[in-house]
Amino acid sequence: MAFLWSNPVKKLEEEKRWSEAAEIHMKQGIDSQSKTNISESAISYTKAAECFRRDGSTDKAVAAWHLAKVAWKKLGPSCHLLAAICSKNIGELESNERALEAFKEASVLFGNTNLKESLRCQIRAANLAVVIAKFGEATQMFEAIARSTPTPSKVNVRSSLFKAAVCRVLDARYGDLDRVVKHEYEKLDPGFGSSAEFRIVQGLYLSIDMEDEHGFCDSVDACAKMFGAKETLVKELLYKCYTELAAF
Repeated sequence: MAFLWSNPVKKLEEEKRWSEAAEIHMKQGIDSQSKTNISESAISYTKAAECFRRDGSTDKAVAAWHLAKVAWKKLGPSCHLLAAICSKNIGELESNERALEAFKEASVLFGNTNLKESLRCQIRAANLAVVIAKFGEATQMFEAIARSTPTPSKVNVRSSLFKAAVCRVLDARYGDLDRVVKHEYEKLDPGFGSSAEFRIVQGLYLSIDMEDEHGFCDSVDACAKMFGAKETLVKELLYKCYTELAAF
């Protein structure tokens, strides 16, 4: 049956009739799955997802990639890279918590086979955790990223530790931050405790404790610039944190 469908699908794809091509790929996938031909169903679902994506049918693309991911995972560790790509694609189309979970799963599936891509997915998941205000989870992720970053890349280690420290402030868990930096962070980056990055973080929580609004504003500006992506959002989150903690 797959042979009978192959030429019509190719013609539809050449004519960029993506929705029609996708539906045929989905039928192929379902047919293969019913015959327990998992590898063929995985291929068909993957092709369907790509056609749906090109057609702009986001929900259908996500659903097809989910089916493809499950099929690739059933085929065992040798196909986990393909499952990881499906999960990453899901993350790029989904938003907020669903995207967060997709990138987390992609990072695990890439694992040691593709460390660079695994790390990229970890970073995207951590940034999403900040966006949806899961600061405790974001802290753990950035700390894990710092631990898993290759030794020569000290800049990335420091950046991850800085973001983890900021997330501790956002989560109102900065009371023991000096101890955490001394006994944990400095094992990963020996100069972090005296760095410009940590001085900015200290400026944040000291100004909160002293209700020094002017000092806090200066620290927020410096912090948001150093945080990089989501600069405006980070500012909003920090000001909200100050308002809540100062009022308390």
